[in-house]
Amino acid sequence: VLVISSGKIPYRIRLRTMLPYSFSLVAWYLYLLARMGEGTYILNRERTLVIIVSLIALALLVILSELKSIKRYLLPHLPKIMLGVLVLALLLMVIHKPEHYRISVYALILNMLESGEWGMTWMVYWFLFVVSQAGPRFPQEDLFLYGVILFFALLLAIVYFRVPYHTGWGDSANRMVTHILPLGTLFILMKFSQNPSDKIT
Repeated sequence: VLVISSGKIPYRIRLRTMLPYSFSLVAWYLYLLARMGEGTYILNRERTLVIIVSLIALALLVILSELKSIKRYLLPHLPKIMLGVLVLALLLMVIHKPEHYRISVYALILNMLESGEWGMTWMVYWFLFVVSQAGPRFPQEDLFLYGVILFFALLLAIVYFRVPYHTGWGDSANRMVTHILPLGTLFILMKFSQNPSDKIT
């Protein structure tokens, strides 16, 4: 969605790459839905339906993304809209399950700092991330920044539908953060590589 909102990928390429990917996943989850029965605590029928609807919504966004009204009024503001909706949803989730989130946030932080077998990785990462914000902007910086922020917001949102995260390297959240670390590291490197005299508007 963030890539679509950037407007940097030609429409034909979006159609050729994103639609086959989306529809193949829809077909796979429909197959799972037909065979899973009750499902498990990890993936049940309700969660599968949410995934299917999300993939169909993504496909529709790709198809409609070339409309002038969509390009002008929706796409430029889509990252902010996504973040706003997610933050509001998170607030409601925390209000509904405060203890659930207290346990999960504590486990997530403790895994990054001590129990997740990361060593000093995340302490150094967050220090450099904060320091890098003083540097000049680079082209498409918002795409990276929103990507990092939305990832951690989603990480907290999905725990609402499952048992709380726990401490230890085998925790699912501890494994999932491996997906964002390369992108976050690239963001930091690009920030520090900018010439302080350069001004990106």
